[in-house]
Formats: sequence, structure tokens, C-alpha cells
Amino acid sequence: MGESQIEMYGKMLVALQKIERCKEFVSLIPEVRTNMVYTKQNPKDPGDVLAIVDDMPHAAGKLRFGASSHMARLIIELNKRDPSIRSGVNIVCNPHLVEWLRDYCKERGWGSAWLIEQKNRTR
Repeated sequence: MGESQIEMYGKMLVALQKIERCKEFVSLIPEVRTNMVYTKQNPKDPGDVLAIVDDMPHAAGKLRFGASSHMARLIIELNKRDPSIRSGVNIVCNPHLVEWLRDYCKERGWGSAWLIEQKNRTR
């Protein structure tokens, strides 16, 4: 039996409350805003993914299925490879922060993945 939408909303609200109480989270918000997603089991399309689209350490919008298409597509693809991966959040990309977070997660036995886009800049 899969998770109900009520359970999904509850889990996302708990995560949002933790973020809203963390003033340091502001430094992790990228220019394109922060998106947090959580998917149903065995998602098929972005409509199966609950998302908060945010640009402050408080929700700028309401929870809505299908709200974050790029994060939804990412979590669906990751979930196909590992069904235990059901949530994600995008943060600002800073090499020092990524290194620190990798170590932090490793010390606690938490899984983590980093998709880092590198741009070639020529002058």
C-alpha cells in the first residue's frame, strides 16, 4: 500500500517547518530560488511529485503536485534507479559547501548526491 497524499503533505510540511526555523538556510538559496520535492512511490510524471517552490526561508507558495518540473523530472529519474530516493532540494553550488555537506552526510551515514554544472568560461 502506497503513501497517501495526506501523509506526503504532512512529511513536506514537517520538512518546511524545519527549514523555516533555520535562518542559516538563507545562505543556501540559489539565485533561481529553492525547490523542495517529494514523490509518490513509483512516480511516472511530474504530477506525481509534490513540490514547494521557494525563494526565502519560508514558503513563497503552496504545496502542489507537479509544481517544480525540473526537480520533478530529476527525482523521477533518480527514483527509477533507486526507489528509496523520494525527495530532494536544490541549493546554491559552492565547492566548499559541497565538500562540507559530503563529509557531514558521510559522518551520519546519510546518502547524498551532487549534480554540479560546470561552465567553460573563456575570456
